[in-house]
Amino acid sequence: MGKRKHRNAFPLPKASPSSPNAHDAPSPPPLPAVKFGEFKLTSMPGPFTSDPITTTTTTNTATTTATAANSMGGEVGEDGGGGEWQIAKRHKKSKHKYPSFEVSPARLKAPVKLSDIQSLSLWLLADGTMPQWLLVKNKHEIRGVVVVMAPGLEMAIPSPKLGLGWGRHDYFPLELKRVQLQACVRGFADMFSHVWPVKAPGDKRGRVYSAITGFLNAPIPKGKASQEFDKYTAGQRIGITRLVMPFGELIENEYPVHSVHATASLVAEATKAGWVETDLSRGNGQENNEGGSITEAKTIYAMDCEMVQTKQGLELARISLVSWDGETIYDTLVKPESLITDYLTPDRYSGVTKAMLDPVTTSLKDVQNHLLKLLNNDTILVGQSLNADLGAIRIAHPHIVDTSVIYDHPRGPPYRASLRWLSEKYLRRKIQKGGPNGHDSIEDAKACLDLLKLKLERGLEYGTSSTAAESIFKRLSRMQPVARIGGIVDYGAPDKWWSPGAARVIQAKDDAEVAAGIVKSIRGDPPGTRDGHPKLDLVWGRMHALETLRGWNKTAAPEEGPPIPIKNIEPNPSALAQGVENVTAQLKRIYDSLPPCTAFIVYSGTGDPRELRRLQDMQREHKRQYMTIKWDELTVKWTDTENQELVAATKIAREGIAFLTVK
Repeated sequence: MGKRKHRNAFPLPKASPSSPNAHDAPSPPPLPAVKFGEFKLTSMPGPFTSDPITTTTTTNTATTTATAANSMGGEVGEDGGGGEWQIAKRHKKSKHKYPSFEVSPARLKAPVKLSDIQSLSLWLLADGTMPQWLLVKNKHEIRGVVVVMAPGLEMAIPSPKLGLGWGRHDYFPLELKRVQLQACVRGFADMFSHVWPVKAPGDKRGRVYSAITGFLNAPIPKGKASQEFDKYTAGQRIGITRLVMPFGELIENEYPVHSVHATASLVAEATKAGWVETDLSRGNGQENNEGGSITEAKTIYAMDCEMVQTKQGLELARISLVSWDGETIYDTLVKPESLITDYLTPDRYSGVTKAMLDPVTTSLKDVQNHLLKLLNNDTILVGQSLNADLGAIRIAHPHIVDTSVIYDHPRGPPYRASLRWLSEKYLRRKIQKGGPNGHDSIEDAKACLDLLKLKLERGLEYGTSSTAAESIFKRLSRMQPVARIGGIVDYGAPDKWWSPGAARVIQAKDDAEVAAGIVKSIRGDPPGTRDGHPKLDLVWGRMHALETLRGWNKTAAPEEGPPIPIKNIEPNPSALAQGVENVTAQLKRIYDSLPPCTAFIVYSGTGDPRELRRLQDMQREHKRQYMTIKWDELTVKWTDTENQELVAATKIAREGIAFLTVK
């Protein structure tokens, strides 16, 4: 091979043709040593501009590219093909490089999820993952993060057609152009450059998860969730009453209503034909003997039932109760009232066969009478999803520990782990192996009892998603060498629900108080303030007015009693526009009061959830009727049509939006 001919990237200036000794023309002065990134050579004629310019110089043998930058004050070039070399001055770095968020369409490969917004916040302040969907400049200059959840905002508000001007929903961000926006949201263009579609947590089967916990609960980084957590929770025994389901959980999990919880809108089951309820005027009289134990002087029974399919639906076929000591105190087969159509035994739910039930004479009424003698105000029933069992027995009892509630599914709520999975994971015991014998109700009841005992010994956090996730504020507090601190501003009692690890919690009564609390938290109290708080690194707040106006929140948040349903009625256009304008004004108030270099994030959480909520209620009522009345008497049907509607409504409910900027 021949030698590669050397080609100068910058050819030497030619001597003038009139020179008598053209071939002896003097060479340009030698260039000093050049360090990459400090000096830039240029042979481009013309003035410099403020932006980098890429030029191409063509010779007979090669094409080379040079970049000119605004690092010199004069002109550099050739004069009639000649000239002298000049050295570009070093560009002085700005002492104050301001942070910013910039859209990078080439980096955006999939829809942005709420977890991405959480990861961005953690990356800005702590040890989160660098976002691949957003370009962040001068991240180290960001001095705080404010995140506001504003439910009720969506890409386009329909019915009536308000048309905010934000455009069509897709996963690419849309530029906010003030002239295209409705007057009620033009303030957004003064704060943000784009609106981002953000997918809420959930799945395609009718589940949309909480957008609050989706942001405030962060996954524990790998390698940090084992030894420290086990050490922290070891030995923290609790009493059983800490696990008894409160009224709200009973209603949420569709447990029969006892008269102690009955209200005008929640009718006690005992008022219905065939139903009974336990007598809470009686106790077990053990307060003085067992008050210091984890049972807290309560009588504890683990219960499990087996069902068979009849013409009226699922009916009770066997009931088993196991005492705290593991002794079977009640186990009986029950003769269903209707004709049995399926015993559900082979490889399915029941362990009951035709041969077992044929000689049985015990009726459902007999079972009810026996339980009414056993259960009282000091009795706690333990089991897996006992709402179905109590519904089959047609008895209401208010003191329940549900193992499907006190132990989390690996994917978190609203999924529920099966008893078989819980037993194998935590007890190292295989149950419900299938086969010709089906399930054994005594075996299942004992598994529930042992899961309860394990939970009482290990503490509240054992078996929950806290072993894989933690409060975002706890995550920030672990930062080294300087811990980060955060806080919450919300309606109601945020200190009870969302604030583990928060350095400051502010309760608000309206959106104006939420805005004022956020500003106070991110700026800190003035020096000399009594019990003053320092400025926080992360502040999360939630506004409620717009979602309440639109009926997005499921309840009107009563202080006590059952949820109050809100009708799926969109307010008139003027009221809706005013509601959106009010939210915009409060967000603008926060933005204007933020310290410089503060990241400001607003997210809606979800899209419109009302149709999804209606279908979920319809599906729940269908399941309830299916278990209690005949098929041809069902007033609520659930077919493939409703399933398809549920999928479509879920998609809409998961279509949230977000806005990002740096003040």
